[in-house]
Amino acid sequence: MRLLLRFQTGLWLFSASLSLALDFPSTPPVEPKDAAKTFHVLDGFEMQLIAAEPLVTDPVAITYDADGRAYVCEMNDYPYTDKAAHKPSQENPTDAHIGKVRLLTDTDGDGTFDKATVFAEGLSWPTGAACWKGGIFVTATPDVWYLKDTNDDGVADVRQKVFTGFKKLNVQAVMNNPIWGLDHRIYIAGGSNGGEIQRVPGSESVMPIPSDFKPLPIKRNDFSFDPSTGDVRLESGGARFGQTFDDWGNRFLCNIRNPCQHVVLPYRYLARNPYLVVPSALNDCAEAGDQLPVYRTSPAEPWREFRAKRWVQEGSHLPKSELVGAGVVTSSSGITVYRGDAYPKEYRDFAFVADVAGNLFYRMKLVPDGVTFKAVQVDGTKNFCTSDDLWFRPVNFVNAPDGCLHVCDMYREVIEHPWSIPDDIHAAVDLLRGKNKGRIWRLAPKSGAAVSAASSQARGLHHTPKLSAASTNDLVALLDHPNAWHRETAQRLLFERQDKTAVEPLRELVKSGKTEQGKVCALRVLSSLSALNTEILDVAARPLNGPVAEAAAELYEPFVPTLKWAGDLRQDTSKIPFARLAAHAENRVAIKALFSMRDLTTTVENGAGGAFWSEATRSVGSRVNADPWLQTMVLCIAADRADNLLVPWLFDGRSLEFAKGGTLVPQLAGLVAAKGDKSKLAVIVTALSKAEFPSDLRSRMLKAMLAHTTRLSISLATVSSNETTNTRLQEIGTHAIGSMSGSKSAEEKILALPVVTSFSPAEKAFEVIRRLLMPSEPQDLQIAALEAVGSYREPAVADMLIDAWPKMTPTLRDKATTILLSRTDRIAKLLDAIEAKKITPAQLSVAAKATLGRQKTPALAERIAKLIGDGSSSNRKEVIERYLTAMLGSDPGTPARNESVVAGKSARITGDATRGAKIYETACMVCHKFADKGNDVGPHLGTIKAWTAEQLVTNILDPNREVSPNFALYLVETNDGRTLSGLITSETAGNLTLKRADGGTDTVLRSEIKSLTSPGISLMPEGLEAAITPQQMADLIAYLKGE
Repeated sequence: MRLLLRFQTGLWLFSASLSLALDFPSTPPVEPKDAAKTFHVLDGFEMQLIAAEPLVTDPVAITYDADGRAYVCEMNDYPYTDKAAHKPSQENPTDAHIGKVRLLTDTDGDGTFDKATVFAEGLSWPTGAACWKGGIFVTATPDVWYLKDTNDDGVADVRQKVFTGFKKLNVQAVMNNPIWGLDHRIYIAGGSNGGEIQRVPGSESVMPIPSDFKPLPIKRNDFSFDPSTGDVRLESGGARFGQTFDDWGNRFLCNIRNPCQHVVLPYRYLARNPYLVVPSALNDCAEAGDQLPVYRTSPAEPWREFRAKRWVQEGSHLPKSELVGAGVVTSSSGITVYRGDAYPKEYRDFAFVADVAGNLFYRMKLVPDGVTFKAVQVDGTKNFCTSDDLWFRPVNFVNAPDGCLHVCDMYREVIEHPWSIPDDIHAAVDLLRGKNKGRIWRLAPKSGAAVSAASSQARGLHHTPKLSAASTNDLVALLDHPNAWHRETAQRLLFERQDKTAVEPLRELVKSGKTEQGKVCALRVLSSLSALNTEILDVAARPLNGPVAEAAAELYEPFVPTLKWAGDLRQDTSKIPFARLAAHAENRVAIKALFSMRDLTTTVENGAGGAFWSEATRSVGSRVNADPWLQTMVLCIAADRADNLLVPWLFDGRSLEFAKGGTLVPQLAGLVAAKGDKSKLAVIVTALSKAEFPSDLRSRMLKAMLAHTTRLSISLATVSSNETTNTRLQEIGTHAIGSMSGSKSAEEKILALPVVTSFSPAEKAFEVIRRLLMPSEPQDLQIAALEAVGSYREPAVADMLIDAWPKMTPTLRDKATTILLSRTDRIAKLLDAIEAKKITPAQLSVAAKATLGRQKTPALAERIAKLIGDGSSSNRKEVIERYLTAMLGSDPGTPARNESVVAGKSARITGDATRGAKIYETACMVCHKFADKGNDVGPHLGTIKAWTAEQLVTNILDPNREVSPNFALYLVETNDGRTLSGLITSETAGNLTLKRADGGTDTVLRSEIKSLTSPGISLMPEGLEAAITPQQMADLIAYLKGE
């Protein structure tokens, strides 16, 4: 008999068997002719069906060509093509390439598609297209293709692979949605699968290959390319499915539970300052999904409710959105800013986002917030469009030629990532049901509704002109069109044609165009035609503020060195329009202008311009405390001229007032220190030596500088050649040491530590730190003391930590171990301590042992193997089988073994969950989270309850069998001899952040990296059999499975 679980009116029915299966009810699809009746849409809008199966299937992206034909990417291979062969958390290159691009045409102009051809097939995960010279670029992981129909039969006969090298890993983290930017580059949301962007031999037939092109590694980034030159560059991003621009070039992404993220810091800006540490280039404009509700009208899916209830019962620490069957944002997709002309005017500030799992989409109003935005829900306890139909799966939108948004509806019964579903539920859910269906909808105002007064085009049925045959003058005129599709298509065609007769009409449009959008587009096209000059830019700069001035501020860049600078803020702003943008415009405009001045130097001919830059940047910098994003932009701009901004502030007490509570001045000091110029550091410490200098600001500046001066072996106490300054610094250090033995609070002592470590001899600082490591001191102070001692290179550091080891708590030991493992000389002393039995191997965490096991120095590796063991056996299969035999009994494949495996229990050994909890705390908790205990380093263990004992034993003892790139170990060797290891959790142009096995993080500048390697293994170590017996393994499994 079979144990069958069937969901019926809320009850689960059981019957006995050796196998365990789940069975969920299925919901029938709604026929296309009836589907519009299932929608609930606000503001008098309606959903109009414009294409359905068999004309289209699985649509995930649409792009319209110059004649209004729709290229539709059909992702028929989502999420896989062979359920039985699909492997979780690894690449699946053997999936069949069954994706397509369909070409849809409305032949009779009634607003509904009536003709379709398969433009291209045999594609892998096609996720978007961008038009270029009569063809399209298509993202289809692992490749980017160029496809073109040259004989007008609706089928691509040019089929050229242009880029390759993208990993085919997570189907929901692939590159997607190529779209044109105002700067005539195609932007592609890169996802997070990573890879290496490579050009394909022969692709120069459709796009040039730059002579200096080199394969470009990509991890958590987006990228862009110029199809006219072949130039490729990384872009900030790395979210999931969807990206959009507003009319002014602001780019927005969405990322599962983050429905709206603004790309505040472009990658190319961050790359200008390689010493700047930035946690993220993206701003979450809206609340995350755990707080953001959705108001679906479709019924909750039984399997989702069952999964959520199970995880709740297990005490899972997964996001709230996964612990409820429905009701919160969980699958943000397809973010699109409305830019058409068929809706009321106020809709132009709305971003539309689909929630695929909720069978709905909603809108958010984009509200400027400093240099970024807030995305605000405006519909209360309703969403803009919901459906009663469980099959409605909106995934993407497009601003269409008719002025409306068109909606891609994959129309599947289930949309979910197979890796997010426990195995037993996955077995019962058909993720492919409906792959032969699909719909495209027009979101249109109802005829006769209040909004229909917006225009006669509000019904979305007006004729689409054939722009491919339009004259150059007609295309220039279309740049003023209220519908973004017309503007963008005209701009692209002008860029493709490179017709110089457009120059004068474009200049006239800048001077007297009807719309700001048209003026911005005209400036951009002039730039692409190499026809910009300061005269036309000065015209654009006259408004001082607004999007036209902002575009001008950016486009001035190549002309800035030629301007006649006086070096005086007042004189320059009175004579040079660009100078007024940099000094007096609103922050958005001023920042763009200051970035455009990056090539000014302090040479004789440009020294005056450099002086102006410093003064103007300080003017913006003095108002950054209220806007952290503006502050980061100022730091990007500072680059290697941070001292030009910092020093005048340090010697002007009135100007320094704004800095006392902010972080700009400390971070500027850190940037100066990173360069290691001792003469500039001497100027800074001279200011710090002044008695009137604010003590808390001094401490924060020193802390920011120490990270770099330690690396460069620079002593701040002696960097100045002025003896009076050095004496004062020593006195400040002595005073700080004295404060450590007084009645100061822990917070005050923590604040004084950077002063002690900067201006006191090492031996005196060590005496202070030894006292602070006593158990009687607060833990926060002890941790601060460990961080302080970790900044030293002296051999005495290891001795101090080993001496203090017996009195340290586990948390402090983890921190101390990280310091001991960071240098080879300290590892040697740690091994000495183990030999002398001052430290026992059992006191080291599993993560520490794993780090030691990867030591490359032969002499150390030999000692480690002898004292601790590398913890592994070269034959993982043999180890696993030994455990399984001890736990389950019998030989592999025998009925007795199979029965034990199916039951998920041990035949020979009975596990004890209480003992297993202790095993988890000692062996697993440092890297994993379960039942609200542990660290989010490795995968959460809340999803493995349905695994058999054999699966669990195999994955625990052979963690490198299947390693997802998101959990692959990286090893970093720095220029100053440190060794860091962990998972890469974020990266920008200038730095990357590693998450250590103990849950802590290390951020390292790219300029400090000597080598970065990934051995292709998990952070989880092999060899746990050395620490866990078969009985303990059974106990651990009993705990994880809740037995």
